[in-house]
This record gives sequence, C-alpha cells and structure tokens, in this order.
Amino acid sequence: MKILTLKDFILGFIYQNIQNKDIQKQIHQIIDNENSVFLYSKKFFLFIKEELSDEYLNEFERLFTKYSDLGISVPSSKTSQNFDEELIHIYSVANFKVINSIGYEEPNKTILNNIPNVAVLSKQQKPNYNWLATKLAILHPNKVTFRCFEFSKNSEISQLFKDFFSIPKTISGVNIFDSQCNLNHDKFDYLLNNSIRPNYYTKFSSREKNQFERRDEIKKYFGNSTKVFLSNRGEKAHGRRIIFENIIISTDEDFWNIEIDASDWNIDIEYNEEIANKWLDRKTQYSKFN
Repeated sequence: MKILTLKDFILGFIYQNIQNKDIQKQIHQIIDNENSVFLYSKKFFLFIKEELSDEYLNEFERLFTKYSDLGISVPSSKTSQNFDEELIHIYSVANFKVINSIGYEEPNKTILNNIPNVAVLSKQQKPNYNWLATKLAILHPNKVTFRCFEFSKNSEISQLFKDFFSIPKTISGVNIFDSQCNLNHDKFDYLLNNSIRPNYYTKFSSREKNQFERRDEIKKYFGNSTKVFLSNRGEKAHGRRIIFENIIISTDEDFWNIEIDASDWNIDIEYNEEIANKWLDRKTQYSKFN
C-alpha cells in the first residue's frame, strides 16, 4: 500500500510527544509495517529537517532511512515553498490508484481541497473512515474485520460501503461476485452515483429465475454498459465479494441482508494484490452473458 504521511504524523514520530499513547503506537505500527510503501521527495524531507533542532536529528535520520528503504521517491516540485505545497505536489503527480494519506489532526483546507479522504488519527471511531484507513495501513496485507454488533444503525453500514469505495485515488474497474443477486439495497450506491459500471458475476440454476431475466435485472440496475457473467456451477460460484484496485471486500452474508438485527455477519476488507488476483482467477467459472 502506498502511504503519504502529513507533517504532524512525521513530527509525532520524531518528537514522541503525542499524549494519546494508542495513537503514538499506531504511528510506529504504520512506519514499521514492512509492506508500507511511503511516498516522499527530497524537498519533503528538507522542509521537515528545517524545523528540527540537533537533538532530533537521529530520529529524523531513522525515519529518512525507513522511507528510503521502503518507499518511492517522487521528483520534487520546482515551485513548492513549504511542506504542505510539496505534499500536495507528491499526491498529484504520484501515479498510483491507491494512496492512503494519514495525519494526526484535521488538516487545513488547502490540503483537504487537494488531497481527499485524509485519515485523521485523532478522529478514529470504529467504524468510521479514519479508523478503517488507519487499520488498513497498520495491518495490510492482512484483513480488517467489521462485525454486525459494532454498528448502531443501518446508515453506518451504508456509509461504510461508501468509505470502502472512497479509499482509491481512482477506480478503473470493479468486480462484484454476488451469488444471490438481490439488488434491493444501497451497498452499491457509490458506484451508481459515480457512474462506475462493474463486472457482475452471479449464478443461476433451473430453480431460479430465467438467466435472461437475471442479466436484464443487473443491467437495469447498473446500466447497459455493465458486463454480466453467469455460472451454473453453484458450488464454485457462491461468492459475496467485491474486488477493485487490489482491495477485497467480503462478507459471510448476502449484501442485501447486511443490516442491523437482520442476522449474524462479518465484513472483511483487505488490501492484498496476491489474494485479489487469486480470487479474480475464479472468473473462469463464469461465462460472459451480454
């Protein structure tokens, strides 16, 4: 996962002065995750170093070494005059679809207007976006799990699905594996509102509705440009999974039934390129039906 850290995140690591010890620990966990790929530039670190006295240079060098070993250096802006301008430059020119931007406190409006969906460590509260993005940075490529009893109302579940789709900088394609294909829910509203047309994989059998009706139902919901794939191999096509930009969302309950008090269910989300590709290999169990 590509990670872009704001100034207060970096200074929190160097100064070790964040009063909330859990957040201080999280900063270390993110930096120490060997799967983290940090985005930085030469000026990114020069602007930080200018603020430090000599007593903090050892910690600064440790951080610089960590970012250099695990990160990607972006050419510096020729015009940036401060750290925030350089940070915005890095985000804008870094050609990656998923960039997890993380800070300690709410960033200023200039950053928010140019870097959407910054995860704010001090505003974490499960199941909000700040908690989700922070946990992904700490745990990836391992899963983050949400359980049915961790939500107090259905609108929180709906917001969580919007947050899932908000993680990438851009989305080039979405694959939905949905065996039941009951679309009477709002879990896919983000896709509809942003005109993202997925590849939709579902199953059918002689006991279910006609396969033409199933195809038409999906296209009516998402739009005619949606590609529909069907399988009559029920034991091989029983997934409830959404995959996009190496992000995997899976649940042990049908999407339409993920509601408060509806049943017992979990939702898992992970950022894992290897596992995403293995799940996508199962597309061979389906046939295109357009």
